[in-house]
Amino acid sequence: MPAEFNAERAQFYPSNDLAYAWFKDRVIEVLTTWQDADIKDINDCIEVHECKRTIEVHEHIFSESQIDVLHSRARTLFGLACKHASLLLKTASITDLYGMLEIQYCEQIWDFLVASDLYKQIDCDDFLRLLLGNPHTFGDIVKHKPLVDAFDSEITSAFIDNANIAAELIIRLLGSDNHFDGYIVLPKSLKNPAIDEMMLSYLESPNANLNYVRVLETWPREALNAYKPSADVLVGAKKSASRLTAELFQSDAITSMRYGVGVLISPDQKPCKGIAVKGSTYTLSFSAEWLSAYTDPGTILNNFIYVFDFVDSHGLLMAPSNKHERNALVETLGVHVREEYPKSMSFNMRNTQALSIVLAYRRFLLEAGTRLEEAVEWFFNDYIEDEFGISGFSISLPTEETSMFDKCKSIGPEIERVVKAFQLFVDRGEIDSDSFRHMQIKHFESLPSLLGKKYLVEGKSLFRYGNALFSDQSMLAHCPDHRSFRSFIDAITTNDLTIADFYEGCSASLEELVNEGFICISVDGFIEATPKTKLLYRVWQRGAFPMCLLPEELKATVDGLISERMLEYSEHLLTPNEADYMNFMFNDAKFSNSMALRNRYDHADGAVSDPNSQGIEHDYCYLLTLLICLVLKINEELSVFTGKGGVEDFVDWPWIDEKMLNDILTRMPQGQE
Repeated sequence: MPAEFNAERAQFYPSNDLAYAWFKDRVIEVLTTWQDADIKDINDCIEVHECKRTIEVHEHIFSESQIDVLHSRARTLFGLACKHASLLLKTASITDLYGMLEIQYCEQIWDFLVASDLYKQIDCDDFLRLLLGNPHTFGDIVKHKPLVDAFDSEITSAFIDNANIAAELIIRLLGSDNHFDGYIVLPKSLKNPAIDEMMLSYLESPNANLNYVRVLETWPREALNAYKPSADVLVGAKKSASRLTAELFQSDAITSMRYGVGVLISPDQKPCKGIAVKGSTYTLSFSAEWLSAYTDPGTILNNFIYVFDFVDSHGLLMAPSNKHERNALVETLGVHVREEYPKSMSFNMRNTQALSIVLAYRRFLLEAGTRLEEAVEWFFNDYIEDEFGISGFSISLPTEETSMFDKCKSIGPEIERVVKAFQLFVDRGEIDSDSFRHMQIKHFESLPSLLGKKYLVEGKSLFRYGNALFSDQSMLAHCPDHRSFRSFIDAITTNDLTIADFYEGCSASLEELVNEGFICISVDGFIEATPKTKLLYRVWQRGAFPMCLLPEELKATVDGLISERMLEYSEHLLTPNEADYMNFMFNDAKFSNSMALRNRYDHADGAVSDPNSQGIEHDYCYLLTLLICLVLKINEELSVFTGKGGVEDFVDWPWIDEKMLNDILTRMPQGQE
């Protein structure tokens, strides 16, 4: 077993690790004072290598007068360390040397042995004994291709003998998104069928981890070149995930927390919309009197804007997930699949809300003698040409007599039909139906816009200041004499705070934010967010801001943010968040955990016992939701582009149940409005 941890030893950290300069003084000490006699054991050899890596990668943390000397000394000491380690390998086995390691160097020994080529001196049988006796080393070894190539059969043998450990390792390093930033190499002799056997064994093991089973169930496309799970493995993972989930929530160790959303079309409610909250669930209510009084196609579609809130006040779809809405601490916990769509509890509730509204409204309209689908057909088949003078759009949705299963199969191509028509109109100014067969729509983010510089979206440099200003993990979100806030901007916009209210260690960060124009100090000494920061916060929260709504006085500010790459222009129909949502729901071309509703019904992914089951009806309403979202986005785009369309007169009707709204606001914590 390795020896105790030695906190004084130097360790190399990459540039993206904030501890990269932690051992600066130790590196200087080793490289300037050590001689041959100071290198006594394998730990000394590794430390020399760690110092050499530090000076080579982080040269900027040392003074210019030191650099040449440190580089020279690093090369000299590394040569001496290699010589000493070579002698050690001639008198001791790799297993013995591993047992002499201090804990902090259990991974770094392999970096040293590969960099020095000394791994070539290791006996194959001894290497196998090390692996069998220390299976926790598997993950460190497969990060080094020279090691894997040199000891191919030994690693394969050790993996097979420790199938469950190896299976979990492969899932974690190949399939998950948050445990390793580099790559791993599997031995060439470890073929796909052998890995399948390990995976099946792991799935049947009582120690199978639900997090890893879910990764295997939604195996990312990026990992297929290294390992492609068989159908038996994928089916087994799905069944195992269901079983483990059921066991988890039946356990006494789990405290149930319910969050839900309901939708009610009430015959007793006069205002268009209201809401009732009970604990952590809420019910949206809509006036049956209003919805039944106005069933013309235009009002039906406008209800999704003004009553059902499918879009916000800036025309952005409400349902899509935003990567910043997930709690940063929770984000670091558990296992996340590579290429996964960033779902959160808030997203799940919004998406369920959209489904519930479409489901309830569709049924309500049927009882009233009309169909939601007819309004969608009217928009594409009649309204676009009549209102905007654009011909070529068309759609044909399934009849009511068609089974839900057949509805799901037929609506997918219709979504593609309107998307292709829109792209053709943007690209050519007209819609040539003969071109449809030569087009392929795989990613919704590729859909162009008629409007130049349509949106402001997040740039590559926003995270640097955005994390400090808006993240729930920012140190600026905490004050010694106040509660912890959701974020720094939440703290300063809901309270009168001064520089003195924050921890002393935050003063440099606050000064930088002032100097960079993100915050200012009022005449009363209170910290205030600048217009620049408020705009960035909107983009951070919602993923985009429409340029057509940008105040004139902010245009110069935007130019600066663009040049600093904190913001970028987007010239697409959909914002990045909206496009990702459509991709997640519609197909599996981008995300490993996609719902992929189009693919589900195109490729016969299972037997159908009831073509009108509730699950299939929900899938159809989800697809109808996507189509309605496209109606709203295309209508907005054409209206802005042509200057036509829009609602001329609103009916004088109570909009919101004010009593319900006031009851909710009085119960909400400060800053949650």
